[in-house]
Amino acid sequence: ADQNGETLVPTHCCFCGVQCGMYLRVDHHGKVFGVEPRNHDINRMRLCPKGINAYQQVNHPDRLTAPLMRRHRDEEFREVSWEEALDHTVAEIRRIQGEYGNDSFGLLGGASLFSEKTYLVGKFARVALKSRHVDYNGRLCMVSAAGANKLSFGIDRAGNPFSDILLTDCLLIAGSNVG
Repeated sequence: ADQNGETLVPTHCCFCGVQCGMYLRVDHHGKVFGVEPRNHDINRMRLCPKGINAYQQVNHPDRLTAPLMRRHRDEEFREVSWEEALDHTVAEIRRIQGEYGNDSFGLLGGASLFSEKTYLVGKFARVALKSRHVDYNGRLCMVSAAGANKLSFGIDRAGNPFSDILLTDCLLIAGSNVG
């Protein structure tokens, strides 16, 4: 990396809960221009198509880099400061909860959150919003796969490690987009 004037920044893929290890390829101007797989316990130097393309969102021209806000639907969005955006958000949450109760808001965490972030999502829901509604996307996303595995194989997760794929003579894939 140093010979090419680039830096490899160790990180994890952001797309799903697997958290494959990867490096972001960063040029001498600080621009991310690619990824490389990392020899991480989870992915062992492999990345799926989503991971290979993960870096493209960092410098995409449509990426939001500042809060956008409008007061009414017929207005155009305008860039505002974080302070204005957060003040408006707090005021609207208080207004809605005042009219409909604290449980009118809930939080949905993601599978790629590590334990400490998951804890903070729960604390924010219960302490800051005073809402009992907090969940994570596993109930929406992974529960169907877990249910199917439980019915088919008696366990609620994949039956074999990925390394077993290399040892098999026959592989049946149903209901998956492997492309």
